[in-house]
Amino acid sequence: MSVLDLFAGVGNLGIEALSRGASFCCFVEQDRMALQALRANLSTIGVSREAVVVAGPAASAPVPAPPHGGYGLIFVDPPYPLSRDGSDASPLAAVFRRLGHDIAVAQNALLVWRLPLDAPLPATLPGHWCLEQRHDYGSMRLALLVRTSP
Repeated sequence: MSVLDLFAGVGNLGIEALSRGASFCCFVEQDRMALQALRANLSTIGVSREAVVVAGPAASAPVPAPPHGGYGLIFVDPPYPLSRDGSDASPLAAVFRRLGHDIAVAQNALLVWRLPLDAPLPATLPGHWCLEQRHDYGSMRLALLVRTSP
């Protein structure tokens, strides 16, 4: 399975996916210091060949297609207060629209979105993403989404 880690930071989520059997991970991050730490982490654990690091904003950075099919697991973990939801007025709306349109997404892909507990979850999201489950932990919420047919 190929993984896309948007707002990757130092790469914790994508690196964990690689350690659990993901064949490829694309990390997207725009912060220079986080990028340095991410590249060092990938080098230290020896998974640089299974990974691509893209420097730039998740809403517009060029994301390469994975080697085999589309991304089957996608992490969206933006820094807050980047946005409070995925509505059309949100900076995240562009990210959701890109997924499955100009970013290759596998059929039945799972998207894991971390957001503040008090952030509203929109009824519909751009890009045909549909809420399957949500789990609340302390001050954060994990929303599990799947892409519906356009």
